[in-house]
Amino acid sequence: MSVLFFGKYNNAVHKMRIVIPFQFKEIIPNESPDPDNPIRRVMVTIGARGEILVYPLKAWEELYKRHAESDNDFLEYHLNFVYGQTLEGPGRIRISEELMEITGITDKVEAVIRGEGSHMSIWHPNTYNNYTSTVKTIDSKEYKPRDFRIVSESPKE
Repeated sequence: MSVLFFGKYNNAVHKMRIVIPFQFKEIIPNESPDPDNPIRRVMVTIGARGEILVYPLKAWEELYKRHAESDNDFLEYHLNFVYGQTLEGPGRIRISEELMEITGITDKVEAVIRGEGSHMSIWHPNTYNNYTSTVKTIDSKEYKPRDFRIVSESPKE
């Protein structure tokens, strides 16, 4: 069973670092055999909507494999910005100067951290508000009941 990133949190950026919410930190697999000294690795890159994307290492590897042979544009875009790191202390990640410049995130900004299922995103609050205002224009009446159906892994015959 895989656990997914869902929910929205705010946290301030300090010295180019942001603390990942505890609920998200606990989802990132511990790669250390010593539970007292966890090693949680992530890949950080740019998103298509002006946000920063943070993937657990295994999720990034799956994404990379899926696009490696068929989608050179996707890879070229992300390989220009992606970098790996290990969560520090209480679950901090460092945001590169380049990603901070592109996204407009600066020190002391109260960034939005949102679960995206397989990964999380970090947004400048203004960018997030602009994005969510466009999402609010989606008419829920356009969805059919089957759109909300949960599909099991082993369909019943």
